[in-house]
Amino acid sequence: MARKRGNNEGTIFKRADGRYEARISLPNGKRKSFYGETRQEASDKLNDALQNQRRGLVPMDNRQTIQQFLKFWIEVKTHKLRESTIIRYQAHIKHLNDGIGGVVLSKLTPQKLQVFYNKVIEDGLSPGEVHDMHAVLKSALDYAVEMEHIHANPARKARATSKPRHEMATLNEEQVKIFLDQIRGHRLEALFILAVTTGMRKGELLALHWKEVDFSKKKLSVRYNLQMVTRERGNYRISDTKTSYSRRTIALTATAMRALQERRKAHDEELARNGADWNKEGLVFPRLDGQWMYPSTLRRTHFHPLMRKAGLPLIRFHDLRHTAATLLLGHGVNPKIVSEMLGHSSVSITLDIYSHVMPHMQQIAVETMEGIFAENP
Repeated sequence: MARKRGNNEGTIFKRADGRYEARISLPNGKRKSFYGETRQEASDKLNDALQNQRRGLVPMDNRQTIQQFLKFWIEVKTHKLRESTIIRYQAHIKHLNDGIGGVVLSKLTPQKLQVFYNKVIEDGLSPGEVHDMHAVLKSALDYAVEMEHIHANPARKARATSKPRHEMATLNEEQVKIFLDQIRGHRLEALFILAVTTGMRKGELLALHWKEVDFSKKKLSVRYNLQMVTRERGNYRISDTKTSYSRRTIALTATAMRALQERRKAHDEELARNGADWNKEGLVFPRLDGQWMYPSTLRRTHFHPLMRKAGLPLIRFHDLRHTAATLLLGHGVNPKIVSEMLGHSSVSITLDIYSHVMPHMQQIAVETMEGIFAENP
């Protein structure tokens, strides 16, 4: 037999509209209600709220502040998101707490948010950081609505600044040929060739293991990523790729295959010189000491010096990924195929990023259609 609820544990009853309402008396004399389509749903919401109140996370009255709710929300998220994501969220939450943490959750308005966003930008926070902070707050307040702490999400009516998109700088075909000539014989030649022929991300290349390279099928599998855990130097970790779309198999060009085969020979020679404990993880592109390479080392020690020697512009390493996509799309490769190679979640993302290539693709389509009718007058 179910135990009868005691004082301050709440009551549950069926409403006239068919829903169930769980109601509890608060210390301030007011009442708090939770609703559900079933008795169990209403009971679960009430039990969650009571448990959180006992843990000191969420006061169930109208005095709950933004800071108190964000503390509760980030704890809920801790076991659902990557550690690096939680650390990034906590940095945004610190800014939010400094500015609006003392505001009562139910009293937060779009206007108060807008004033706050304007102030932090004036104080020097970048538009990109404000954009990301707004996204975190919006997600947290969506959860507050779901938990019935507030009726509507004020962040959905406030307007943060648009996140600035990095200006894309790509190499043209002639520049790519110059670059490939410059890197010939370099210890990381295969890495750079993979970057410009597959569009793999920097972290994916640095986390690539030999077990993911299939020489017989001329393919490689992208399964891991070297990502930053915190902004402190050296605090990186090799982990699974972020999404299922990022986990992909990529067919390799003959040029990439030859470069990887040469890299394998060099790797085996390094292993013979350094002993069995060298590069225990089996990384394709480790440092000379066998450990994974810092992304900053790749850029400063290898990539940019090579670009200077070749007389090429000092683009970001990530722009090699853009170069690969632009060349493929410019030569009429199906955007869906390019999207899958890059690990985008949808072809619409690919088309949005590389919309500047679309006019050229349309010209190819026109010439193709013209050819069809010319052959069939």
